[in-house]
Amino acid sequence: DNLGKSVLYEVDETKKICTITLNTPGKMNSMTPDVIQGACAAIAMAASDPDLRVVILTGAGKAFCAGGDVKGMAGQRPNKKGGAKRKPRPVPMDAGVWGLRADSYSSELLRNMSKVTIAAINGACAGAGLSW
Repeated sequence: DNLGKSVLYEVDETKKICTITLNTPGKMNSMTPDVIQGACAAIAMAASDPDLRVVILTGAGKAFCAGGDVKGMAGQRPNKKGGAKRKPRPVPMDAGVWGLRADSYSSELLRNMSKVTIAAINGACAGAGLSW
């Protein structure tokens, strides 16, 4: 099963193992809203599946998770010369609160589920990426 393109959810029925993969390697699997939402949904699915015994969380490419999507938070966009030009973009309070709650919820599910959980750290893991 895929939860969009940002997070992959695969189950090995024989071994009763679920692998959740953060799948935005071009952004070093940074925590964009799509990644956060997909990861929360995938972790909740794994936690509620009574047949699973093991849940593996990993990242695609050369990084596990680079943390928050700094470019997205800053509202950067390329300028005509190919560099980055800042365009301030206020983040609504509701969006910020949602992000904090989603991060907390997914971490709590991982910590409290009655399954073996493995973080397969394949490279860089920084900032909020450490909270998974």
